[in-house]
Amino acid sequence: MVTMARVILAEDDEAISEPLARALRRDGHEVAVLASGQRALDGASSGVADLMVLGLGLPGMDGIELLSRLRRES
Repeated sequence: MVTMARVILAEDDEAISEPLARALRRDGHEVAVLASGQRALDGASSGVADLMVLGLGLPGMDGIELLSRLRRES
């Protein structure tokens, strides 16, 4: 049995996030769409995701700052 990934999709533009989330779910992945940098950081810090897809222009904290914070916490 193949285990599918739990994915955090950090993207505030629904024109991007919805089709991408739909495609990932169609492939069997569990997807949480989080529309701000802080929400994505909180979700990632909970340790429940196997993979994160980061948008660069997130409100509150862009994807690069989010990645930097995640690296510092690890």
